[in-house]
Amino acid sequence: MPRRNLFLIFVFCLFSVLCYRASDPTHYARYFRQGLDDIETRHLEKVDRHELFDAAMKGMVATLDKHSEFFPEESATQLSEMLGGPYVGIGIQVSMDDTTKQLIITSVMVNTPAYQKNLKAADQIAKIDDWSTAGKTLDEATKRMRGEGKPDSNLNLTIIRGGETLEIKDIRRRSIQQTTVLGDRRQPPNDAWNFQLECHPQIGYIRIASFGDPTDHELDEALKTLADQQVKSLILDLRNNPGGLLTSAVHLCDQFIASGVIVTTRGRDRSIRERYDATGTAPYANWKLAVLVNGNSASASEIVSACLQDHHRAIVIGQRTYGKGTVQQVLDMESGKSKLKLTVADYWRPSGRNIHRRKDSKATDEWGVSPDAGMEIKLDDAQSKQLLQFRQRRDEAVSAAHRSANQSADDLPLATADPQLQKAIDELTK
Repeated sequence: MPRRNLFLIFVFCLFSVLCYRASDPTHYARYFRQGLDDIETRHLEKVDRHELFDAAMKGMVATLDKHSEFFPEESATQLSEMLGGPYVGIGIQVSMDDTTKQLIITSVMVNTPAYQKNLKAADQIAKIDDWSTAGKTLDEATKRMRGEGKPDSNLNLTIIRGGETLEIKDIRRRSIQQTTVLGDRRQPPNDAWNFQLECHPQIGYIRIASFGDPTDHELDEALKTLADQQVKSLILDLRNNPGGLLTSAVHLCDQFIASGVIVTTRGRDRSIRERYDATGTAPYANWKLAVLVNGNSASASEIVSACLQDHHRAIVIGQRTYGKGTVQQVLDMESGKSKLKLTVADYWRPSGRNIHRRKDSKATDEWGVSPDAGMEIKLDDAQSKQLLQFRQRRDEAVSAAHRSANQSADDLPLATADPQLQKAIDELTK
């Protein structure tokens, strides 16, 4: 056979293989389209094509890891809230009491509609307008209070405080900017956070609720305030911090680490995708540090505690962290109307150890961040609830119009109310 013919046959075969490889992934798209069309045209009841798309995306993502998530258009704003962004509401945080199943206000943000109407932590919400909260879920109640996500609409609350039923009328919803960096207590006259410990003013106390858009600025302001007050020791409280923005965690570490790796991310093939190093500025490199963590400290809070621990910059106190060491990338879908939060990599400590707890990980395996030797202090359920109540009292506004009758009554010594914090104080004052 002539060489020219052999060459043509080879080119044709190569072209066929390439066409097959290019078309192979698309046949699933073709089947999906066929299924979508069949459901839309043949199902007994009329269906909405967009709802089918949302359901299909949720179904696909549900087969992945638990941190990947699809946010359809009506719930895409949740991502902004998770990262400390603004939301429409009245400025309260609520929880459902595990025992009584009652909706309870856990904190009230200063200078918000709830604050102006004198709502308080520990108030029980019995009704939202005429809608009873009894037997409802926390998610249902939260959505009801936020309405349709539009500012300048009113709601009424029926609350129970100390056995007395109160009607709070015409609370106007507005855009609320969450605060992510908190202190030890509020101070008059404007209820701003005081970042010095009341019992040890020479020690700073910064509590980070989550790592979000406002965190960098709020942290810088808090640290500058403490520096102006000649503070040289700091307790960084990351307990119950679910994480957030990687960049904010890196920014925090860069304040205290003069050189070296802060964190690396690795992809499916275990090769390093991104490496974050200290910039060398480290304005607080000489401060003594203690970091508080517990089983609800995850993601970005684990990056911070692992970095400060590996560089021997901080004592880590409390309980082993959650072990959520994966990187999620937020992808726009439908021209940004919906969002896909997809796990694309995982975090590794400066020491080269993994943070993430995998599905088959055992308690004896290496994951998360464990307290330093002799620094593990476990709290049982009763102690955890007691600590929550202690913090709620200290977080209350101190302005005369908002002070509770028992505002000044911290009825438990610190070593009992918060033994982990007490241990940090003991270590920093040695």
